[in-house]
Amino acid sequence: RSPGTYSFFKCDSPSCQNGTCTGGATGPVCGVCEYGYALVGYKCARCPEKGATVFLFILSAAVVIGGIIILIWRSVTGERTERTIILKVLINYLQTLAFVGGFEYIWSFSKPILSMFQSASTTNFSVGIFTVTCAVPWNQFQKFTFYMIIPAVGIGIIVLFCYIRFVINKGIRFLRFRGFHRDDSFESVRSTALVFLLIVHPTLTQQIFLIFSCKDFAGRKYLTNDMSLRCDDERYNFWRSVAVGMVFLYVIGIPLLAFLSLFRHRNNLTDLSVKRRYRFLFEGYFRSLYFWEIVVVLRKVVLVAIAVFLREDPFRSVFCGVWLLSLALLSNFWAIPYESRYIQILENSSLMVLLCTLFFGLFSFAPGFETRPAEQRAMTALVFIVNIIMILVLSLSLIYFYYNYISQNRIIQKILAKLRNFFIVDRKHTDTRMLVDSSEDIDLSDLSLDDPKYSITLSEPVTID
Repeated sequence: RSPGTYSFFKCDSPSCQNGTCTGGATGPVCGVCEYGYALVGYKCARCPEKGATVFLFILSAAVVIGGIIILIWRSVTGERTERTIILKVLINYLQTLAFVGGFEYIWSFSKPILSMFQSASTTNFSVGIFTVTCAVPWNQFQKFTFYMIIPAVGIGIIVLFCYIRFVINKGIRFLRFRGFHRDDSFESVRSTALVFLLIVHPTLTQQIFLIFSCKDFAGRKYLTNDMSLRCDDERYNFWRSVAVGMVFLYVIGIPLLAFLSLFRHRNNLTDLSVKRRYRFLFEGYFRSLYFWEIVVVLRKVVLVAIAVFLREDPFRSVFCGVWLLSLALLSNFWAIPYESRYIQILENSSLMVLLCTLFFGLFSFAPGFETRPAEQRAMTALVFIVNIIMILVLSLSLIYFYYNYISQNRIIQKILAKLRNFFIVDRKHTDTRMLVDSSEDIDLSDLSLDDPKYSITLSEPVTID
């Protein structure tokens, strides 16, 4: 370049407004967040206050970890229940919805839709990493490192949790005099770790793919998700080599491990030991389609690849996403993988809602759409309503089955019965009601038992002289 010469480049980022970076964005094509802002999806968002940042991080971590613990606990130790399968359908739906929000260019006209996608991204740890980034300004390589150690940290926590559970169940005296049952503990750790790895697999896949996504600008290559990092230097070559290893270890290795574990026991899936180890993978599916959970995992991998690698071509990315979800829906209709017809309907409905969401996004490519606020409001309302209804249906179904579980659980019913007996009240005559202990001698000579204002309730047989 010579002095006084300027080069102009097209900026397709949602943060570009009239040739100026807005919303805390700066750098090449508004691809870098200023201090006090952090990247959420592909757009900068203002960081909350420090106290709120810590609170949001703890809250989001508690929600995600709590949901994972419940799902793992019910899948590994519990009997086959519809509520566990519905919870799995809900998590798959929210994860896919978050990745659909990765086609962020088509939703830039609507803040409510973007907020909905950001809320759904809680299942992918995006809210947690957002608050961490606000506390510690990380670049994409540092975020990548953070995500890659999550499996190791998670498995370490699982080992500790399983050991504590074993100590509680068997007792310290049993450990001291009879030894540690390594086979049982190892199986528990292996099955629980596999469930955890499958839950975090979509997030790991996204972060790995982001390392390979680069874009050209002014004759140089930059990382698409962090324009402060170059893609044509030695530093990037190192991280790219690490990412290649993570592709084989996580992206391919986790689904392959799950499939081989199922394939090995495909003929004895009804055995109690196999159910305890791998019930999360085939629970709710017909035995002939025991591998269907791996199909769902691969579907999310392809969707993540579309959202990451076709980001620079929004129309093509949405078009490929529509085709992918259409094939997923058709395969569900053809295979009918779920044993429960109700859960099959829920799964098909969730796929149809996701497909409609992307279909509605195609309207943003219509000529002049950005200048027609009425159409934008209508599109926002449609996308928001159909997804909220789907979330409510899944949530209410989950609550319904948990209510049935509580109403049929003997231990809970005994507790409720004791509470009812303790607080029992005669609805008609409550003014002179008397509670007595049957073990005591009672003098009823002064009472007129024919008087309607008195009532006697006996919780167990007594002898009246």
